[in-house]
Order: sequence, then C-alpha cells, then structure tokens
Amino acid sequence: MNEKKAVSMVNDFAIRPEDYKLRVDEVITLLSLDQDRTRDGVTILFQLVEETEILLGEQ
Repeated sequence: MNEKKAVSMVNDFAIRPEDYKLRVDEVITLLSLDQDRTRDGVTILFQLVEETEILLGEQ
C-alpha cells in the first residue's frame, strides 16, 4: 500500500481528524525548499498527530 491509498483509506474511517485528507494534501503541497512553507506544513502535521492522539485517548 502506498501513501495515497493509506490517506484515502483513513479518510473513510468513521473516527478520524477533521478534514484529514485535505490537510494531508496541504502538508504535501507545503513541503518545499521554502522554510516558512515547510514549517507551516510541519505544523499541520503535528496538529494531525495531536488530534489523532486525542481521538485515541492518549492525551
């Protein structure tokens, strides 16, 4: 399974971070040689991880 299929699969889960696929797509779009854009992408990624941990009851 590649990352595109994994993102689509998670997007179909009943319990998932809000706008999961859109946000992952945004992270990928933001990753670049531009440090500010990459930093924005990493911030979104960390937010997704935090939301996932909350949904799993790990925080």
